[in-house]
Amino acid sequence: MRSVKGIVALLLGVMLAVGAPAAGNAATVEWPVSTKVAWDKAVAEADGDLAAKMKAQYGELLSLRSAENGLDEKIKTVHYNNAEALTVTRNKIKQINAAKLSSLQEQAKKTRERYQPLLDKYKQLNQQIAVARALGNKEVKAALQASADLLKPAVQAARDAIKNQDEAYKAAKDATAKTAKMIRTTLEDIDAYKVKISAAKSSVTAAKSAISPLAKSFAQSIKKGEAKSASSSLASILTLYRQLTAHKEKIYGYEQNISSILSKAKGQFPA
Repeated sequence: MRSVKGIVALLLGVMLAVGAPAAGNAATVEWPVSTKVAWDKAVAEADGDLAAKMKAQYGELLSLRSAENGLDEKIKTVHYNNAEALTVTRNKIKQINAAKLSSLQEQAKKTRERYQPLLDKYKQLNQQIAVARALGNKEVKAALQASADLLKPAVQAARDAIKNQDEAYKAAKDATAKTAKMIRTTLEDIDAYKVKISAAKSSVTAAKSAISPLAKSFAQSIKKGEAKSASSSLASILTLYRQLTAHKEKIYGYEQNISSILSKAKGQFPA
């Protein structure tokens, strides 16, 4: 089965060979002599109104062809840019506040390591106090308690320092997770447009499939010199071609919607 572009190129080639001036026409497409002769004969036998109609059909066909080519290029460009931007955005999500989180985590670790000996000593004293109490040794217990009491303010300060560092890290981590979730939620809106793009592509494929037998009918009519029949087939082809172009315009629009979503997501990253 020919692609729609191949079919339209064939039609354009036939019509350009006859409908445009032969001299100095860089757009002329070469086709087999037999096809040109058959087309010339059909046009020569057509009345003025039919000839004028076919010229108008040719003009629309050329316009649609140009529109499709332009859309294909724009769709290709925006789709590529969107795919690249989506990959960059997803990778960037993983790096949100990465340096800050790493620094806070390291600070929390070092703070705990700095005060751990003091906390261990205080814990050991309290264990010894418990043993002295169990043994009923009041003098030892009192001495150990005095040492523990002296350490208590420093121990509390150490615990506060550790707690503050841990909370700072947790707060930053929670805020980062919240931001990442917000951006991922924004990106989820892309899925709806991907479904629409898929549906529009299916419609384009259906239009191409419908054009194929009409193109064959057109070619047969031209071969037989039946200008009216050829014009009728071409009219049906143009109807489908308009639909095909409209679907591609929708695809382009959906890709632009995706671009807008990606721009929104980009703006949600912390400065």
